[in-house]
Amino acid sequence: MYIFLLPLLLLLIILPLLFIFYLVPLTYAFQSIVAVFTVPKQIYELFKKPLLRKNHAIEHATINVLEKHLASKAVFSGYAREDGFIIQGPVDILTLEVAARNALDRLKAGEKELAIHSSCGTGKAVGSFISGVIILGIFLFAGYFNIWTIILSFLISTFVGPIVGEMVQKIFTTIPEVKDMFIGSVENDVETSSMWFSSRIPMLTNRLLVKTRKYYEIVS
Repeated sequence: MYIFLLPLLLLLIILPLLFIFYLVPLTYAFQSIVAVFTVPKQIYELFKKPLLRKNHAIEHATINVLEKHLASKAVFSGYAREDGFIIQGPVDILTLEVAARNALDRLKAGEKELAIHSSCGTGKAVGSFISGVIILGIFLFAGYFNIWTIILSFLISTFVGPIVGEMVQKIFTTIPEVKDMFIGSVENDVETSSMWFSSRIPMLTNRLLVKTRKYYEIVS
């Protein structure tokens, strides 16, 4: 008696499968192709800013120290700024300050490998760039690309991306020579939010800001 519902049930089953097998890969391909044109510029813009690259290195070193010394399998994220770097994760101000100072001291002592982190966004961006190059290359030479092209590009970028990403970190996005840097303070990050009449209201976030400075800034 419910036979008329069968087409509807089949449609409910088929639509998610079509989404998985077609729309998701096509979205991945589109994002990868966009990365071909955007990632090099992003890396170059970072490469031109030595202070930002040094803070990037200290940020990575701090996260490496936190991940090694905290007993729990905590997940941290962060990003560098001109005035320091942001850390987001289950850590308090005191613990983060100790980790940041320890990380900086170890970088100064020559542990340059701490400046590289396997989960850095650089690696993900490079992976997307590699995937996009493969898709565009096959399309230009063969005149087409299909689902198997996308799968091939995904597999290659998954294996090659982290390796190339670490190389890009070493050469372009970090500077582990930080003898002229020191940790200024660690505090809650504050951002401003637009309210009525265009006023700006300071608001606390769940991120911590590690402020860094260069020694010459104290002298001047």
